[in-house]
Amino acid sequence: NLWRTSHYPHDVATIEASDRLGLMVWEELPINKEIGDPGEYIANVSNMAREMIKRDRNHPSVILWGIAGEINASKSVSRRVVETVSKLYRELDPSRPVGMHEPRGEEIEALVDVAGLGGGVSAAADQKHASNPGRSYMVSEYSAAGSIGRGLYGMGPESEDRALILHEKYLSELNQRPWLAGGAIWDQFDYDGETYDTVMPHVVSFGVADTWRIPKEVYYFYQSQWTQKPIVHVVGHWTWPGEEGKSREVKVYSNADEVELFLNGKSLGVKAEAGDPGLRHPPRVWQVPYQPGTLRAVAKTGGKEISDERRTAGPAYRILLEADTQHVTSGDPESLAYITASVVDEAGVIVPGAHPAISFTSNGPGRLLEQTWLGHGTGLTWDAVDGKTRVAFRSTPRSGEATISAYSPGLRMGRIAIEVTAPGKPDEMNYKERFKEDELPP
Repeated sequence: NLWRTSHYPHDVATIEASDRLGLMVWEELPINKEIGDPGEYIANVSNMAREMIKRDRNHPSVILWGIAGEINASKSVSRRVVETVSKLYRELDPSRPVGMHEPRGEEIEALVDVAGLGGGVSAAADQKHASNPGRSYMVSEYSAAGSIGRGLYGMGPESEDRALILHEKYLSELNQRPWLAGGAIWDQFDYDGETYDTVMPHVVSFGVADTWRIPKEVYYFYQSQWTQKPIVHVVGHWTWPGEEGKSREVKVYSNADEVELFLNGKSLGVKAEAGDPGLRHPPRVWQVPYQPGTLRAVAKTGGKEISDERRTAGPAYRILLEADTQHVTSGDPESLAYITASVVDEAGVIVPGAHPAISFTSNGPGRLLEQTWLGHGTGLTWDAVDGKTRVAFRSTPRSGEATISAYSPGLRMGRIAIEVTAPGKPDEMNYKERFKEDELPP
């Protein structure tokens, strides 16, 4: 129910959305890293502070004015910057506290109202609290697992299964410390960057979802802890050729009291919630000898049954296109459809690890948004990741039915239709009807 802006005030649309959704916001200025001339720097950030607070002070979602932190400067310069900005914040809006990510040292930490911890939950954090029991603390930035490669399994350094263990541990430890106001994970989505690109060149893969907003496994872990909506989610896939008979760990996330696991219709037992002082709904784990087929988890909650399954995939056969909406509004540039392309076998099962280059085309109103991908340049061709990718389709002033296609050599083409409509606008793609309108009267 809280998010922190990443080092600068975001578009006002994000704050307005937070007002509507009931999300709390830590909004901050880009006061971090290297500082040149302190006088010029302070003048610049002070001007930004005035603009930010003037724009957003009447939004109830904003609960903290933040200072990004991690200042790579001498203590005297850091103190001067933080002291000036904190004072200005309080003058412009005394109703909200001042927070800072990673104030380096007690002298700087004492200048703000909420001290943000950057190292997560640790013995050092406990010592800070013990030394200052009256001070407000929260974890303002913590990447529990570092880089996470969507679709990577096997407990490697960037694998999803390793990341899950680290996130489970992080949240459990945070929940067991009531003196911590909460925590903000770095970060929500993978993004373009140059520093931590171990999984994919020039992409920082710290996100709970990837750059296309396709969720990683850890997304479902947090969903199982925080949502009231019944959920059951099987981690990973069930396609392990050559591993027949070998034991594999099957992890299931659910907020139900009990979950039963089935393999090819045979029950592998019921797991109730095991005790964990820090997690509301700990994961359920089975050791299962691998055999191809269907792995299905069934949870019963509130008198209803919900399930999730994984089927063994065959060879890649075609591209399946699915859209989050079938209609966009003509002439509204903010009206978009997000179209997911999945590489599936003949039965429609997503093929794990599939990464062919996929080219998108559209016919009719609207347009597809180009992307830049290493090895393909900027355009409408890029590689799938673990059998999936996504493209955005934006409306244009024209109206009618648009057809989006996805092509990859050796696979059957995927195709989907999106309606671009608006009240009072004719279907410009219906040429027969348009021709009748243009005919001269007899």
